Amino acid sequence: MGGAPEQDFLRVMAALLERTTILTPYGKTTWLPLVAALAAAGVFCALWFPWGLVIVLPPLAFVLWFFRDPERRSDAPENALISPADGQVVEIAAAEEPEFLKTPATRISIFMSVVSVHVNRAPCDATVEWVKPLDGTFLNAMRAESGLENVRTLIALRRPDGSPLLVKQVAGLIARRIICPLKPGDRLRRGQRFGMIKFGSRVEIFLPRDKAFDPQVRLGQFVKAGETTLGVWR
Repeated sequence: MGGAPEQDFLRVMAALLERTTILTPYGKTTWLPLVAALAAAGVFCALWFPWGLVIVLPPLAFVLWFFRDPERRSDAPENALISPADGQVVEIAAAEEPEFLKTPATRISIFMSVVSVHVNRAPCDATVEWVKPLDGTFLNAMRAESGLENVRTLIALRRPDGSPLLVKQVAGLIARRIICPLKPGDRLRRGQRFGMIKFGSRVEIFLPRDKAFDPQVRLGQFVKAGETTLGVWR
């Protein structure tokens, strides 16, 4: 019989939390035990101290805030590229992309701080060609070299017109886990959720420079996944 009340409590918490889209299922293995533990600690503290709940409210609020997953939509035209991540545009530059594009490319990099929504979304309608996780270090994701040296996952996408693009999820100084359940052949709709990076990170998108693509964001601009237009194809 030992442990049954705790298991019942976890099941109740899971049922309540899964009824809402506020929290991302990609982080369930992290937020569910944290929320359950903090809620139990709060109840225990409240039984002994009138102000006991105050102790757990800040960490509980942080967990709920970090793993939030708001609904997003975009009214941008079909030829628009939508941001795959929330955060700040830290780079719009020419780059080489030897893994998939194998041609001169335009790289748009977005830094996701610890307060950003960390769920990633498809930047356009596309089919997944392949997914490649790579080992590396954990440099500050604000640094440009983090995209080459940090733990990262490369996602090769093919648009309906046949043109390629590459999305790169990059772990950061605090972020230590990338979640990407995609597999070759998966078809993504623009704005569709496809994974997340936990606790501060970077997302980069590479586009062939030989395509007529006009960036419509500027350095330092804050963007939202599934909502903000990064640029349009002519």
